Amino acid sequence: MKKTNSIILFLFFFVSVASAQATYTINKDTYSISTVSTTWEFSNGCTVSNNNSKGYSAGTAPYIKFSAGVVFTVTLPSTTTINRVEFKGYNNYNTLDSYIKEFNGTEYAATEYVFKRKDLTGVDSTSNSVGAAVICTNTVTPASPITANTFTFTIIGNQTVMQIIINPTSTGLSEITSEFEENKPVNIFSIDGRMLKSNVIYKDIVSELKNGVYIVNNKKIVISRIK
Repeated sequence: MKKTNSIILFLFFFVSVASAQATYTINKDTYSISTVSTTWEFSNGCTVSNNNSKGYSAGTAPYIKFSAGVVFTVTLPSTTTINRVEFKGYNNYNTLDSYIKEFNGTEYAATEYVFKRKDLTGVDSTSNSVGAAVICTNTVTPASPITANTFTFTIIGNQTVMQIIINPTSTGLSEITSEFEENKPVNIFSIDGRMLKSNVIYKDIVSELKNGVYIVNNKKIVISRIK
């Protein structure tokens, strides 16, 4: 049986509700000002603060730099149910992968929500900042919806440059997208280790599968199409 890196796998069921959930985007485009160095303010009323006096700094548009090992707190302008949070961006260095270790008090394994290190294919340099950035999208779905207007997250590894979307309307697939990954054939397994499909092109996973939880490249992915 194929082993996974998750100690416990949860099946997430998404239920349509009558009231629409507010969607907020935190990135370079929505950034407004920092009245206090550790609190970043955004035009949609959101704020991001941290426990290590880290000031705001932008990377390649539309992404923002988030330091590793720092607890960030996101606060929304009003209370709304948070069903999913999408973190999209890239690892700023080539030394090791980064990952979301903690989200709203829940800790995750180093193989779950990963931002791949920069690709050094064809690069001849000893600098830890060179290489092609690998854009990764990690959609975190809490075991139960967050009903407060705030949540925390912590990145481990390297500085990660990304945007955050609260309650995104896109499909809930934790994915890695880059030129050398998206066309790669992969095998898809059920959570109990049964092979379901073989040699599926990575970028076609969403169209090939129904909603559910799967194992691809020893990583858990969750596919959910919300109407």
